[in-house]
Amino acid sequence: MSFQYTRADFITSLNERVHNRKGMFTDINAFVNESVRATNGILDMRPTRRKAALDPNLFTNVYRYAVPADLKKERIIDIEPQVNTEQGHRYYMVNSEEFSRLRRRGDGLVAVDEYNGTRTLLVSSTVSNKSFLIAGLDTLASGGGTWELFGDAENLASDSDYYVEGNGSIKWDISSAGGTTAGIKNTGLNSFDLDNEYLGGDGVAFIYVYLNSATDVTNFVLRLGSSESTYHSKTITSAHNSTAFASGLNLLRFDLTSLVDTGTPDDNAITYAAIYMTKASGKISETDYRFDQLILRKGKHYNLKYYSSYPWQNTSSVYLQNSTDDSDLLIAEDEEYEIQVTAAEERAFRVLVEPASALEAGSRLRDLIKKYKMDYPSESLLMSNEYRNF
Repeated sequence: MSFQYTRADFITSLNERVHNRKGMFTDINAFVNESVRATNGILDMRPTRRKAALDPNLFTNVYRYAVPADLKKERIIDIEPQVNTEQGHRYYMVNSEEFSRLRRRGDGLVAVDEYNGTRTLLVSSTVSNKSFLIAGLDTLASGGGTWELFGDAENLASDSDYYVEGNGSIKWDISSAGGTTAGIKNTGLNSFDLDNEYLGGDGVAFIYVYLNSATDVTNFVLRLGSSESTYHSKTITSAHNSTAFASGLNLLRFDLTSLVDTGTPDDNAITYAAIYMTKASGKISETDYRFDQLILRKGKHYNLKYYSSYPWQNTSSVYLQNSTDDSDLLIAEDEEYEIQVTAAEERAFRVLVEPASALEAGSRLRDLIKKYKMDYPSESLLMSNEYRNF
């Protein structure tokens, strides 16, 4: 879709409606941005619909995903497979608290979680993706062999009090040694084949980590190989849903692409794994860190369809929340443009202290919005809420 109305056009149209008094505004560009943002926020306009690849792929029993920066509030339209669209789920929008209660028994749930200034997309869906459990990490013997200390880790033990999957996790502390790594390793895992299913494509490794403190944690590293001297290595600097590591539970995702190799591992006989943090040397003498469930998965490619909070586009086709140049295009066709200009007209007359003119423009605006909603109802999912399940 190509758009035709620039910011310069918008200002010209607005100036005509306020009788050539744009010079009375302290910053006409800022005023236009404020008006367009506000109107876009209350009305789901057709041209602001976006489609973006779900980040990352969709997985069964993986619930947290990255939110596009321009997702408007919770205005999600659909989550659809990129191929075989007839096999997609019907999704139901719920609040994040209800999602947490129902996610394991509710297929096709979606929510937006927002705490501490960070938004996360929550999706509960069953997809036909392959998976292989390397180790449940319920005990030190999980997956074959024995899990051991790596780097500055100490006091390794199984823990049945705090875990995500199975019936336990592996707990460890950080010693006072002052090194730069800490975690766990296993040199005697039950042999499995990594090459044919998971390397070089959509394969990923997931593991849960509980951080007593995320302070001074630089990254996490996963090693998978046929020995301690022959292995693939992957380093990540954020959690699965692209947010920073946080104190408490984190889901880590290691995409099995662009791996760094040490030696020549035998991908048909993987028996070695290590998972550890890279940390500051001053991060010492801390307790109660945990790992739980190391698993391989292959996800499915899905698209997220939603309404955007970015109503502008520059000449390089980059979407913008605020226009920065007169050549920027408003994401609007004729109907949306008329609504946006009329909304700005009403706001302008209020600034100019002309209540009668503001009321007249407001009346026209309400009629335009009413007709628009009838002609083009919002496609976003409606929020539902289950008060009590009997």
